[in-house]
Amino acid sequence: MVDKHALGQRIKELRQALSLKQADFAKALNISRPSLSQIENGEVGPSLDLIHHIVQKYGISYDYIFDGKLIPTILPDFAPEKLKIQEGKTLTLHDFNEYKAAWQMLLRKYEERIESLEGDIHKLMNILSKKEEEG
Repeated sequence: MVDKHALGQRIKELRQALSLKQADFAKALNISRPSLSQIENGEVGPSLDLIHHIVQKYGISYDYIFDGKLIPTILPDFAPEKLKIQEGKTLTLHDFNEYKAAWQMLLRKYEERIESLEGDIHKLMNILSKKEEEG
């Protein structure tokens, strides 16, 4: 049996991790703010449709919603050491946010490198084009 209070607490943690007010989170989920408040307080359980919507919209696993488990499978080399120690173990939502931030940093570095390479390729093509015109 699902613990409504624990489910509501995890939904509240997610909302807080997203830095959203109840009204804004409720609006994003297409429910009323009082309904969200009742869910967060464990007075009523969320519908399966609402849980599915949260999972799809915010990229949180069903495991997290139902069991509170956040288990990353791969850590980037530059991930914080405390996350490396916990690799393969259940993380808190705060740790998961650090893990996510590490991956976002890695993506930004790759995007910057790609932009740099694109610039280098453009310069080389200009040089080759000028050589063909001269030659």
